[in-house]
Amino acid sequence: MKRINGKHILLDTCILIHAAKNRDAFERQFFDFINKNEAYPIINEIVKFEFLRSANTKQTLDSNLRLLSDLLGDALELVLPMNGKTFKQARQISNLYRFHNISSSQISVADC
Repeated sequence: MKRINGKHILLDTCILIHAAKNRDAFERQFFDFINKNEAYPIINEIVKFEFLRSANTKQTLDSNLRLLSDLLGDALELVLPMNGKTFKQARQISNLYRFHNISSSQISVADC
């Protein structure tokens, strides 16, 4: 498919959540398709934040970080930047919520 050949594909949080839940099937279908067509998956800071905040244990957080690294490879270093100070604070607050079993749906960037 020449339309995506050499293009960057901006992934949304729902794609990463689906990949985490169905990793083997997702890698074989979606990411094989992207790789065969020489496209490059990337994410932005908001997507990274939303995906990582869903982890409620250290083990799940580590698994999600590995998934990002495995799926995005070098593109993980190409996360599209947002306001770093805001998202640093958001990650800190999210960690507090996560480790006290407060639902991630109860936190927003506005809390930061």
